[in-house]
Amino acid sequence: MEDGTGNHVLSPFGQTEIPQYWRVVKDRIELFFDEAPVGTLRNEYLTVSGQTFVLNDLIGNM
Repeated sequence: MEDGTGNHVLSPFGQTEIPQYWRVVKDRIELFFDEAPVGTLRNEYLTVSGQTFVLNDLIGNM
C-alpha cells in the first residue's frame, strides 16, 4: 500500500500468535483467525473487513 490506506485492515495478518486458517469454498478461499471469518480471496480480489484489495503480480514476474 503506497499511500498507507488499508494497512490497519491487513496488519493482523502479520501476527503469528493468532492461528490463521483458510478453507476452499466453491470458487473462493475463506480466511479465518482462530475460528472467526475475516475475509475472502477470489481470483485477484482480497476482501477483508469490507474493504477489497486488488492483488497484482500473481504469477511472480518481476
